[in-house]
Amino acid sequence: MSINSISAIAALMRSQISSLNRVQVKADAVTDLQSKAGTRERNKKNKDRTEMDMASRISLRVNSLDKDDPQRRKKAFKIFLESTIVAELGTELMNDPRFFQMIEDIYQQMSADSELAILVDQATDILLAASS
Repeated sequence: MSINSISAIAALMRSQISSLNRVQVKADAVTDLQSKAGTRERNKKNKDRTEMDMASRISLRVNSLDKDDPQRRKKAFKIFLESTIVAELGTELMNDPRFFQMIEDIYQQMSADSELAILVDQATDILLAASS
């Protein structure tokens, strides 16, 4: 994987971390948008709902991890990484047996990069806090 690919994934992660932080606030905004008409409002509502659905799915999967599992942090972040990549590139990726090896490779490279490792830790903290 090239440096540009890692940079693109890092940018995507920053965006997704920001989305996770906004999910709680957006729940009220979605309710307000539902009462308004118009294409622009519906598109915004759908985007917000998609983000909340994704966050909910991630949260459910992270919640299912054993709290005593020594690999819990790693697994939680990999759930986030899988979900983010699938949301961006399509669910058919999960049918490829190499997909999960790719996730592991990306995780290892991100963890080895000191700058990205900080983002991984921040994202993992958010994921675990949200699932508590």
